[in-house]
Amino acid sequence: MQAISVQDSPLRILLIQTGPAMDVLSSLLASRAIAHHYPQAQLTFLTRESTASFAERSEWIDTVISIPRESKSISDISKFVSNVLESRFEVSVNWSSTRSSAILLDLIPAVVRLGRRIGLNGEFEDCDAWSMVMHSLEWGGIHQDIHIADMQTTQVLTALQIHVGESQEKSVVSRQLFRALTPALIPVWAQRPHGIRWVAIDGDDWERLALESAQQIVRRHGDAGVVWVGKKGPSVAMDRMISLTGKLELDQYIQVLSHCQWLITKDPVLASLASLLQVKVIMIADTGAALSAAPYGNGHLRIVTSHNLSPDFIHAVYSYGATEWMHNGKKDFLKHLEQLSVVADAKGVEVQRSRIRQPDEGGGVAYVDLLKHGTKKSEWDRIATARVLRSWLCGWVPEIDFDLAQIQVDSDLTVAIQKSFESWPVARRITLEAIQSAIALQGIAVERRSLRMMGIEEDQKIRDIGAKIAELEVLLTRLAQVETSLGPIVQMQRLLMHNLPGSGLSELAISTQQVWEMVGQALDLHEELAHKMPTQVRTLKSREPRKTHLRLVERD
Repeated sequence: MQAISVQDSPLRILLIQTGPAMDVLSSLLASRAIAHHYPQAQLTFLTRESTASFAERSEWIDTVISIPRESKSISDISKFVSNVLESRFEVSVNWSSTRSSAILLDLIPAVVRLGRRIGLNGEFEDCDAWSMVMHSLEWGGIHQDIHIADMQTTQVLTALQIHVGESQEKSVVSRQLFRALTPALIPVWAQRPHGIRWVAIDGDDWERLALESAQQIVRRHGDAGVVWVGKKGPSVAMDRMISLTGKLELDQYIQVLSHCQWLITKDPVLASLASLLQVKVIMIADTGAALSAAPYGNGHLRIVTSHNLSPDFIHAVYSYGATEWMHNGKKDFLKHLEQLSVVADAKGVEVQRSRIRQPDEGGGVAYVDLLKHGTKKSEWDRIATARVLRSWLCGWVPEIDFDLAQIQVDSDLTVAIQKSFESWPVARRITLEAIQSAIALQGIAVERRSLRMMGIEEDQKIRDIGAKIAELEVLLTRLAQVETSLGPIVQMQRLLMHNLPGSGLSELAISTQQVWEMVGQALDLHEELAHKMPTQVRTLKSREPRKTHLRLVERD
């Protein structure tokens, strides 16, 4: 491990993000946290020209470098960043999945590298475990409740704690996150009435419902006004309603949103921009939408549904959030709906409120179900998977009571978990046999210091053990097709095996044992979460495992 001395020089950090606007905004959220914890850091943000304006306006970014297009050759890329190639960074991190960003991570000198790079075989490889997780999320199959900005933050802060030392926190001014702007004033906005609580509404893709919802807000709240943003909106004249659709550049978006109390939108890019400005957001998302597309921060509201919404319901969500300063989030949301006579409109809808958790709760942003529906099995899996990822990559998990508080147990969840854990004994036996096989490989490596000294018999033993471990991995994958809770564990296990550290037989055998022990730890964490739940779930171990067609590899 290489320590970084920054006593006589600045802590220079290069952040590479050449993805779309949504990815850039998430990375800026993470970079703001880095600047908060390490105020001595000089942050350089490398991105595309099309998204460079976001970083250029971020107060905590010291230098912005832009590349004009997605170039793949080393010579083409290096000419755009020639001034950076002569620099030396203490830490560089690539948060993108493009080939150009991976090449840049290797080209630019740095003491510590994180993220995705190009391996010796010309293919992508990950420098650290958090990078493996983040890129596996892009492939699908791992559903968990850690926001991508929290992953990026933890990835870099962990490296800084190891190589630099503990952080020195500083305050961040809420409404001055972007550098002073002098955009051309929009006359209609400059002449807006003052003393109004402005609500920005992006009505793209839901124009009629947005208009009816806006009318409800203006009619029922005498201190509220609506400003239309986005590409298109209604052409309607109404008191305390302003239309700026199709007229705004980035600077003007920032100018307008920074004077609003709320944004209502379906657009994750606008939601992320508003959250950077610390404007409260009501985000309308489809069922199954990833948490990484949710606004980051305290007090945002997220409506998740595949059903049609009513303007009365959207108004009810807004009125709950707008009056939170009175009830401090303690008012029961269902009672709020009852008072407004819109309980029936909540059928098939989830309403979630964001909060930043304390460090002992796991940190980061979490979304809490305000309607307190029974927790679905897929949601339970996400919570369990997040505990596994924190255990594997951070070395600790929050107190289990904090995760249990997110779970609303009902009979459907109980039955689903009981059925799920019928496959666990098989998974444990597969894991145990894989660990024993890895230990056997280590024994052979100890007996023979070099592969060149091995005879035909020892060489065949190694091949047989390797084939057995591969077959066990196939069996676990097939079991995950039956029991979806195992899916994220299996996907991460395969990623870890693909990036197995070590050069000789002994090192590879030890690494293989460690990976399979992590699988066993993941099974333990799932079981712990289940057995700490109410009594109807605690009988899991007493149930007989169901019969399975999977045949385990027999040991000689």
